[in-house]
Parts: sequence; structure tokens; C-alpha cells
Amino acid sequence: MRRRLGFTLIELVISLGIIVLLLALAIPLFRGSGERNKLMLTAQEVKNTILEAKNLALSPRMEKAANVDKYSIKFNQPANNQYAIYEGTTPISAKTLPDSISFSSLPNQFQIDFSIKNQGLMSFHKNPDYNPTTDPAPEELNLILHSSTTNTNRTITINRLTGQISID
Repeated sequence: MRRRLGFTLIELVISLGIIVLLLALAIPLFRGSGERNKLMLTAQEVKNTILEAKNLALSPRMEKAANVDKYSIKFNQPANNQYAIYEGTTPISAKTLPDSISFSSLPNQFQIDFSIKNQGLMSFHKNPDYNPTTDPAPEELNLILHSSTTNTNRTITINRLTGQISID
């Protein structure tokens, strides 16, 4: 009886076919993971910006101007997907969403305010001439970030009463 020292051609072809099939199934799973991570990181960055504005309103900084009564986050939609922190009416930090990500649930010129005098009390509205007594803010706000590449969403939920911010 003769000893075999290698693989037959049919064994190599079958093995190669299995490897190609597994790669064909795995590549689509990895293709969108980078974009999904970018969407999650963007949602986390927006959340951190909201918390930063709140912390600025609560901080006992001595250099705050006397005429500054609030810190705000203004969302400029849909023109350029920018949002910025304002100290009173002065922008102090501006950010832009990545190219394939946009806010899908905000009206134009939407903003979130944190009152200095009321210990960081939060309000959100779409009107710059907002009056809380005539136009009460809803209890919760959902900011929806949409990725056009993967067609997926991340929702940032802000509870005005508790100040809790979560990402779903």
C-alpha cells in the first residue's frame, strides 16, 4: 500500500470553497461596524456637550459676566448639522456632526437652555423668544441621530425634570 504525502486536488478545492463561503458571510457584518461605532461616538459626544453646558451653568466661576443668565446649546438644522454651547448670547464651543450623520428630529434653530439663576434648570424650545410661562417645555426630549450610510438611528433621551440623559 502506498502512503499519501499530501492533499488531493478535490480536498483543496473543497477547503478553499468553505473558506470563501465563510468570508462572504462575515464581510457584510464587519463592513457597517465602523459606521455604527461612529454613530455611537457622535451620540456620546452630543450627550457630553449637553452635560458640559449644564456643568458650566452650575459652576461657581468668578469670571462669568454679570449679564450672563444661562448657558445654551443651539442646534442649527438642517443647514450644516452644527451645534454649539453659548454663554448668554456668545458662542464658546461649536461642533459639527460627521458627514454621514444628521439630526432627524429637530426643528430649525432648536436650543436647550440651562438657567444660572435657577441652579441649572433645563428647558428646551425652538423659539428664541421662548417664555416658559406661556410655552411650557415637554418633560422629555428625544434627539435622534441618523446615519445615512447604515440607515440606523441612535436616540438621545433628555429628561428635563431629572436631568438624566440616556442613549438608546
